[in-house]
Amino acid sequence: MEFRPRTLAAAAALCVAVLSGCNAFGGDDPAGNAAGNSEPSLVEQYKQMRDEATSDFEREVFERAIKKGEIAPEDYEEAFNKYMECAEGAGLDETYTKLPNGIYKLVKWDAGGADDEKANQEHFEKSAECADGTIARIEAMYQQQVGNPEQFDDPRKVAVQCLIEAGIAPADYTEEQFDKDFESAFEDADFDVTDPKAEECLHTAGYSLSVGD
Repeated sequence: MEFRPRTLAAAAALCVAVLSGCNAFGGDDPAGNAAGNSEPSLVEQYKQMRDEATSDFEREVFERAIKKGEIAPEDYEEAFNKYMECAEGAGLDETYTKLPNGIYKLVKWDAGGADDEKANQEHFEKSAECADGTIARIEAMYQQQVGNPEQFDDPRKVAVQCLIEAGIAPADYTEEQFDKDFESAFEDADFDVTDPKAEECLHTAGYSLSVGD
């Protein structure tokens, strides 16, 4: 069993959220943030994403999010559909599944073989190009909105809290234990990491599980 960071190439390429292993937001912690959080509020992040938007569609989505305090599910759906339309037009072979919380997860992509470095790089670049202005920033913020409303700055805490609340991990499960389990590919974990709800918790926190030899 193998773990890797979140697999939506464009999100990683654009570095728009901690979910892809980088933090695009810095500065002081504004009043009203949750304990253990060094991120601006979601609305402040929506404003930053609006200012960095590269399409009218993106800007309109974040304008609505600023007014409502959240990204509407239908805006996320439209962003995903726009990405897929571009990806299919670019000849990308990608398969997604929709998690119970409404977030799409990449489950398969084919660029001509895992060992074809050139094809993989070309796929990555096309995916990033299609995602810019459609799904990348919107998904990063929507995923944070759904999976981390408390605005914790530690993705491990997001994953652990979700696993406990879902009744998958024991109530005394800690971030330190999560680190140990992650290092061992969850082979000795006190819960079934292949449970669909566990997969949802991990993915929403920024971890993708891939099962292989």
